[in-house]
Amino acid sequence: MSKKLNEAAMQSELAGSAFFQSQPAQPQSPATEVRIESPEDRDTAAAVSKPDKAAPNNGTETPRHRGPTTPEAAPTVAEDLIETIRRAVKPPGKEDATYRFSAEEKTALADIVYSYGSAGTRTSQNEITRIAINNLLEDYRANGAESVLVRVLERLNA
Repeated sequence: MSKKLNEAAMQSELAGSAFFQSQPAQPQSPATEVRIESPEDRDTAAAVSKPDKAAPNNGTETPRHRGPTTPEAAPTVAEDLIETIRRAVKPPGKEDATYRFSAEEKTALADIVYSYGSAGTRTSQNEITRIAINNLLEDYRANGAESVLVRVLERLNA
């Protein structure tokens, strides 16, 4: 036993869709040429193209600039870094960890969270810490011995 589709119901449902136009597009009438014959305009007169009927507006417009388009600029190194860190921090961290911060560091983190919260951007001390850690890790991966992490560690242990 095979099922039969109700074609009439499907056609009426799809009739308003942008992909199933109920009326075929009307062909545009050819343009007629009109010449300006007044004596004062004869020097600058040019052929003016004027359609016989108003063309139906089908949602398309003629582009204002017909020159070649330039592709969007490639993301900069900083944009790539920001996107890499965003992807790393977006999923919530699942591993528990405890770190000791100085009172100044905790206050500075709390001030940042409060400032962004007041402006309508939700964040947390955990999120800011993860951003900072991922920034250090990406810098270390990219620059190795020249990274900020290595240089600070060398000065701490000097």
